Amino acid sequence: MIFFQTKYLILFLLLISSGLLAQSKVDSLKNLLNDAEGERYVDIAIELADAYREIDSSRKLFSYYEDALKASDKINYPKGKIEALNRLASSSIKLGKVSEALSYSIQAITLADENKLVKLKANALRDFANASFKLGKKDIAIVKFKEALSIYSELKDSLKMGTVLSEMGKVYTYLNDTSQMIDSYNKSLEIYKNLGNRERMGLIYLNLGSVYSNMLGEYRKAIEYGFNALEIFDDLGDDLHKTSCYLIIGSAHEYLGNLDKALEQYQKSLELCSKSKNKYLIANVENYIGEVYNKKHDIMSALDHYSKSLKIYIELHNQEGIAVAENNIGECYFKLGELNKALDHYKKSFKYFNNRNAKFQLSVLLVNIGNVYFKRKDYNSAINNYKQAISYAKETNALESLKDAYKALSHAYEAMQLPERALSYLESYVEVKDSLLNLDNLAMIVEYDAKYEATQKEKKIALLKKEQEFSAVNSELQKTLIFLLIAISILLITTLVIYYRKYRQKNILNQKLAESEAHLQKLNFTKDKFFSIIAHDLRGPLGTLSGLTEILDEDAEEMDKESIVELSRDIHKISKNTINLLNNLLTWASVQIGKVEASKEIFDVKPVIDGNYEILKENLNRKNISFVNNISDSVFIYADRNMISSVIRNLMHNAIKFTHKNGSITTSYEQNNGHIAISISDTGIGIPEENLENLFEIGSKISTYGTENEMGTGLGLILSKEFIEKNNGSIEVISQMGKGTTFTIKLPYTKN
Repeated sequence: MIFFQTKYLILFLLLISSGLLAQSKVDSLKNLLNDAEGERYVDIAIELADAYREIDSSRKLFSYYEDALKASDKINYPKGKIEALNRLASSSIKLGKVSEALSYSIQAITLADENKLVKLKANALRDFANASFKLGKKDIAIVKFKEALSIYSELKDSLKMGTVLSEMGKVYTYLNDTSQMIDSYNKSLEIYKNLGNRERMGLIYLNLGSVYSNMLGEYRKAIEYGFNALEIFDDLGDDLHKTSCYLIIGSAHEYLGNLDKALEQYQKSLELCSKSKNKYLIANVENYIGEVYNKKHDIMSALDHYSKSLKIYIELHNQEGIAVAENNIGECYFKLGELNKALDHYKKSFKYFNNRNAKFQLSVLLVNIGNVYFKRKDYNSAINNYKQAISYAKETNALESLKDAYKALSHAYEAMQLPERALSYLESYVEVKDSLLNLDNLAMIVEYDAKYEATQKEKKIALLKKEQEFSAVNSELQKTLIFLLIAISILLITTLVIYYRKYRQKNILNQKLAESEAHLQKLNFTKDKFFSIIAHDLRGPLGTLSGLTEILDEDAEEMDKESIVELSRDIHKISKNTINLLNNLLTWASVQIGKVEASKEIFDVKPVIDGNYEILKENLNRKNISFVNNISDSVFIYADRNMISSVIRNLMHNAIKFTHKNGSITTSYEQNNGHIAISISDTGIGIPEENLENLFEIGSKISTYGTENEMGTGLGLILSKEFIEKNNGSIEVISQMGKGTTFTIKLPYTKN
C-alpha cells in the first residue's frame, strides 16, 4: 500500500550538484594546495575534500580530511582540527561508517568546548545527532539536534536553523510523533521563505506533502504541497525532485480512485528518474506503479512491478525497501489464493519492522496476516492480529489501517456467529470510513491540475510576448506613445466629468450601497449556512448508506437472512430521513428564491387541524398521547391553506416527537387586533433556554432526537417561519424544561 511504503522511503532530501563545476573546482584547489603552508594548507585541504565530496564519496576525500587533521594537530590549529573532524564525521555517515562518525563527532565536541568555538560545536552536535539516528537512538538524536538548534539560534544562523529543523522532522517521522514532525517542518519552511531559498522550500513542501498524504490521509494539504513543490522545481529545472512531486500528486489521484490518472503521474516520475539512473528512485516508483495495478485487479502486472522493485532494493542493500516490497508481494499472492506464499512474504516484512518497532507499518502487516488466518478459518488468530493492528493504528493515527482492521474484525465475528460484536465493529468501520471521505478532494485536485497547466501556459504566453516586444520597430513605439498621450487626455477629461456627476449623487449612492451591503451580507450568511447544512446533514447519512450498501455488495452471499433484513431496515430508515431532509431543503430554497408564493383565501381552521390529526393519529396512538382540539367551528383566517396546514402538521409532529408516552397535546385559539392566535401546547420535555432565541434561524439549525430517538431534519421550524411570514403572520414559542412547550402562530382573519 502506498501509505505503507512511503513513510520510510522519504525521497525528498536529495541534493543535485553539477559534476563539471565540482571537477573544475577540484583542479583549481589542487594547484593552490601545492603552494600553501600552515593554517592555509589545512583550510585548502578541507575545502578540496569538500569539493571531492560533490563528485565522489570514496576514500579519496578521506585522505585530504585526514591530512588536514594531522597538519592542524602538528601546528596546533584547533579550528582546522575541529573542521576536519566534523567533515570526517559527516562523510563517515554517508558511507555507512556510523560508529566512526560518532567517535569523530565526540572528539570535535570536546575540542570545540575547550576552545569555546560554539559554531563548530553546533556542527559537531549535528553530526552526533545524525549518527545517533542512524544507530536507532532517535531520542538522543532529538536532544543533540535541540542543543545545536539553540546555538544556531543564538548565533542567528538562519540557514543552519532551517537545516536542523528539517533533520528533526525526519527523526520525528520515525518516532511517529506527527505533531512535532509537522511543527519542525513548518518552522524550517518559514525560515527558508524568509531567506528566499526556493530549493530548500521545495524540499520541505515535498516532505510535508508526503506526511499529509501517506501518514495522515489529509489529501487536500498533500496535493497543495505537491503542486507548490512542482512549481518551484519546474522553475529551477530540477527534474530529479519533480519525480517526487509526481508521486505525491499521483498518490492523491490513486486515493480518489482515478487510477489511470495516477498511473500517468507515476509514469512521468519513472521517466524522469530513469534518465537520472537513480536506482533508489526507480525502485520506489516501481512500487507505486505496482500499487495501481494491484487496485486495478491486474495482479500479475502488480507482481511484476513489485518484483522489479524488490530486485533493485536487494542490489542496493536497502532493508526498508526490501521489507516494503515483501509486504506488497505478499498481498499479490494473497489475492491469487496462494496463502502460504503470502504469509511467508508478510512475515519477512514483519520481522524487519518489528525489530524497528515501526508501529505504523506493523498495523498494516497485522491486518494482512490476520486476513490469511481468516481465510484459513483460524478466526481466533485472525482476531488477535486485527486487535493488535487496531492498537498500533490508534497509537500512530493510521486511519486507513484502523478502517481495514475494524472491517476485518466485523467479518471475523460474523463468521463466528457473534452478531452484536460484528455490528459494533461494523459501525466503527463506517465511522472511520466516513471521516476519511472527503467529496471536495476530487474537485480540488482538478482545480490544482488546471491551475498548474494554466501557469505553464501563462509562462509560454509571457515568453512569446517578450519575443514580440524585442522585434518591434521604433516607429511602432512612437505611434504607441502618441496614441497613449491622446488616450490619457481623453481619460482625464472623462474622469473629471464622471467625478463631478458622482459627487452630486454621493449621498444617495452611499445610502443605497449601505442598504445593499447589509442585505447581501444577510443573503451570503444564509447561503453559507444553507450549504453547510447540505454538506453536513446530507453527507453523513449518504456516507453511512455507502458503507452499508458496500457491506451488502461484498458480503450478501455470506450473510444470513436476519442480518440482511436488519441492514435493509437501517438503509430504509436512513434513506427515508434523507429524502425528508432533501424535500425540506428544496422547499426552503424555493421559498428563498421566490418560486413559492402564497395563494391566500379565507378558510376555517378547525377542519385543517382535524385533517392533520387523522394523518398523525398512528403516531399519537403509538405513544398513547391524548389530543384535544379546543378550536371551535367557524374560526376563519386569511392565508394559504396548504402552507398553514404544513405548519400545523409540523408543529403537531414536533409535539408528538418530544412528548413522552401517556402525555397530552392541546390546541386553542384567541382573537384580537385583527388576528387569530392559534396555539399548540404539549406536556413534553421542553426546549433549553439557550436554543429558544435562534430556534427559527437557518444559521443555528437545531436538530435533536425525540423521546424515543425519533430523527428529524431540523429544518421544519425554519420552513414553518418562512410560510407564516409569507402569509403576513408571526410565530413565537414559550417553553419550560420538563413541563412542555407552546407554539403560537398569529394570522389575519380578513383580507384587510
